[in-house]
Amino acid sequence: MADTSLRIDEQQLDQVLVVTVAGRIDSSNAAEFMGRLTGLLTAGARAILVDLGRVLYLTSAGFRALIVATDTADQRSAKLALCGMSPDLRELFEMGGMLDLFQIFVTREEGLSAMD
Repeated sequence: MADTSLRIDEQQLDQVLVVTVAGRIDSSNAAEFMGRLTGLLTAGARAILVDLGRVLYLTSAGFRALIVATDTADQRSAKLALCGMSPDLRELFEMGGMLDLFQIFVTREEGLSAMD
């Protein structure tokens, strides 16, 4: 059986909350991921940078979680951006036509600088 574990860590860096994700985001854990992001926004987070550098794979359920979180951020006049994608993960975003739906930074540092 494949490892479906997901690890989500949070770190406040100045005005930006960095959410670091590791593992696979799929149908077994996408609801948890979405709930975590939307919960942070509902609780008042104004800027969230999701670091996907340690994400091994993302299914359509993971894309949906990110889209819902981005919509929640827009509704709350908050910012949500992504960073640190591996070339393989970025290719999934490109193949799915998802690159234009998100603000994407190559590195965490670039994202922090732009969002702060």
